[in-house]
Amino acid sequence: MRNVLHALACSALVSVLACTASAQPAPGNEALIPINDFVFPLGHGNSGKWYAEVTVEANLAKQMAGKQEFRLGVDNVLSFLAISSGKLEDDEKTNTFGLALDLDQRTFNWRDNNTRLLSGDGVPIQLNDKPYGIRVSIDQMLGKLLKYGAIRINYGQTPFKYPMPAGFSPWYYTRGNSDVATWLVPVYERIDHNDPGRLGERFWKWSNSIPAGKSPSLDRSGQYCAEAQQGSVWFLAGAAAADRIERTCTVPFGTNIVVPVVAASFSTKDPATCKELSKLSKNSPYTMHEAFLEINGVRFDRLQGYAASFSDCEDSVVEANATAQNSIWLGMWVPLRPLPRGEHKITFGGLIKAMNMQRQVTYKVTVK
Repeated sequence: MRNVLHALACSALVSVLACTASAQPAPGNEALIPINDFVFPLGHGNSGKWYAEVTVEANLAKQMAGKQEFRLGVDNVLSFLAISSGKLEDDEKTNTFGLALDLDQRTFNWRDNNTRLLSGDGVPIQLNDKPYGIRVSIDQMLGKLLKYGAIRINYGQTPFKYPMPAGFSPWYYTRGNSDVATWLVPVYERIDHNDPGRLGERFWKWSNSIPAGKSPSLDRSGQYCAEAQQGSVWFLAGAAAADRIERTCTVPFGTNIVVPVVAASFSTKDPATCKELSKLSKNSPYTMHEAFLEINGVRFDRLQGYAASFSDCEDSVVEANATAQNSIWLGMWVPLRPLPRGEHKITFGGLIKAMNMQRQVTYKVTVK
């Protein structure tokens, strides 16, 4: 990888850029959209001085993913301040990038193996109601690169390679049970051997197995939240109504909660209707908009990597019995690590514009 930081698009005046993030729909109809863009959130609001490092094992990354354009920087949903480091090449073993975000002075600085952290004013940043996160982007296979350590994000869980700038703190200075951002299971990890596609499949099997009279999705109070829950995975439910719904639910300690941030399923006997609806599934996650998850007041907006979808314009068969014709489903399923004992507030929702379907659900969860 070249040790050169240069401007991408949108601006030729600075060595980083600030532009609105965009993405194109992924082709095909895979159950899990490949991860090529990952954001590790900050979670400390709009103040403080924060430092982190991203290390790339270039030889390993190239063996796993070939030569690809690699970008990293900081992101607050509306803006991506990106460092362009060129393509993954085999001319070096390791490159570590230091990222220094000063939310008080509203500046961003960085360094790599051959350059010191920039001094002076740095590159200006803009604040909004979305927290900044560390963003890593590559053309494909990012999840695999993260999983096997070819790309590592060090937010303070291990010693840094470079000294932190004066007055800065590790990106995450807390590692206790109160650090909400550590509760989200990264999209490249699995819980109970399930990726997002498998979680989506299990969610619909769970939801469809419950009679309407006790359906957690139709329930407005939460009294049926424990229906048919099994094992170490506990599903929260979405909503069948557009109005805001608040539920209470008691979850056993040590359980992974799975949040259906956006979830929709369809079935039809008309092949033409099925093919039309399947476009929503094939273009997942880009048919889902304004998706968010908020836990105890900490909000997460970059959830595309948790999207999964399925469409089959044939009879769906479960245990040799046709249960639904032409089934289609899509959604975003975010798994959480077991939450600390006590009370927690989880709010989630989103919009599928093509269906004019918007949902928002709040759970008051007691873990005990």
